Amino acid sequence: MERSEIRTLIDSGRATALDCNAIGRTISSDDPIGPLFRTAILNKAVILKRYEAAQPAPTASRIFSSSVMKTHGDLQKPVKVSTVVYFPYDLDNVYDGGESLVFSGKPFLKLLGDKISNGSPSQEIIDNLGRDGRVLGLLNSMHSLDPFMFRSKAEQCGAEKAIHDAYFAITEEEWQEIQFPIHEKILKLVTKALDSIGTPVDSLSVEDHAARQETTSSGFWRKSGRRGI
Repeated sequence: MERSEIRTLIDSGRATALDCNAIGRTISSDDPIGPLFRTAILNKAVILKRYEAAQPAPTASRIFSSSVMKTHGDLQKPVKVSTVVYFPYDLDNVYDGGESLVFSGKPFLKLLGDKISNGSPSQEIIDNLGRDGRVLGLLNSMHSLDPFMFRSKAEQCGAEKAIHDAYFAITEEEWQEIQFPIHEKILKLVTKALDSIGTPVDSLSVEDHAARQETTSSGFWRKSGRRGI
């Protein structure tokens, strides 16, 4: 991957980048759960979600012209989502280049095992990679790395107790980004509701009603989002 693409994905936040090294540093060395992976090098990696336009198979039509079908195909073009494991050269500056590998299941695990053992992985390395492969497989099954989705997927697999809450947490800035569109939608709903019952609508009354609704409807999610549910 190009450095510019890596920077864009990392700067886009938790939806596209999970910095295992940064999160791992916040976990105490004697924590009973510990970091996400058992393989040390994976705990220094950044997990990325890359989105690319997939090329659909050409479809012939006896009704529409080829130019019309091409336009329709462009509009319907699916998106390919891949999970990339990025190993920065400099952990203090993840933007400064590194090696990246697309997660592909067993081939990825075999390649990584050979790289960290000079081609002769021990049984311990194989066992650890097997467990880590299941975690990577869980992440790979998600279309984004959103903390809420990660927690939900982990619960579905019965793995949430084996993953530290730090990996499900979000920052205040990220929370505000999530909250803003919710706030806007609530404002519109409140304005419409007040207007329908003939209540005078002004900015202060709308904000007041919206704030009450947000406290009721999203207070639990804010708390759980910060602490990992």
